[in-house]
Amino acid sequence: MLIQHSKALLLLLLTGWLLAGCNSIGGVASFIGSQGTLESGTLESSALNPGVSVEGSSEQARVAILDRGTVDRGTVSADSVNPLPVKPESPVLLLIKDQKFAAAEKLLKQDIKRQPRQVAARTNLALLYAETQRKDEAQVILLDIVQDHPNACPAQLKLGQLHREAFRFDKAEAAYQACLSHEPKNAAALRNLGILHELYRGAFDSALTYYERYQSAVAEPDQQVQRWIADLSRRLESLNQIAEAQR
Repeated sequence: MLIQHSKALLLLLLTGWLLAGCNSIGGVASFIGSQGTLESGTLESSALNPGVSVEGSSEQARVAILDRGTVDRGTVSADSVNPLPVKPESPVLLLIKDQKFAAAEKLLKQDIKRQPRQVAARTNLALLYAETQRKDEAQVILLDIVQDHPNACPAQLKLGQLHREAFRFDKAEAAYQACLSHEPKNAAALRNLGILHELYRGAFDSALTYYERYQSAVAEPDQQVQRWIADLSRRLESLNQIAEAQR
């Protein structure tokens, strides 16, 4: 009887994992915006990844890192939680939209040279590096930023993503929690912690809590996350029933 229950538990876990889309890991490029804007504007996700959609498999949508107070259920956007005015005519933004990354990098470095400790420009440079496969350089910048400004949530969120991609889950969680310690209702941090706990730690109870906190933090309920909540609730109920049957 115990063997049968164990097989049933294993089957349930595997089924839940496959439904989450584990075969699609890394299928969606992620991008977050800066806490504010550069003098010449803020980088946007659509600039580096035009038309990237968070729809599709549940795992793809969960892995997308969103730095927003509210989340657009269609396309990943870079609106920050506390945005400053954005200048659409930004030379940097236009260069990125044209995929002229070297020129954009040059402008960002010029901005940093004028104001070496400016958080926005340094964050945007790190994001540019991360999205052009220079992740080690991105991490160095992000670590420097959060050392100076632990409350810089966009930097913490991107750092958490880089740690997650490298399977440094404890460090990823620490980065997200650092953001939450300064912004307890940061929707992106709550969502990412839910993803981390569900898909990478198998901690379904805490994942459910983070998703519910996320729903409370956004302006309008996110129907996609609501489906994740319903899915997790069913899986937890099934696991509880199996546990009861084993007693």
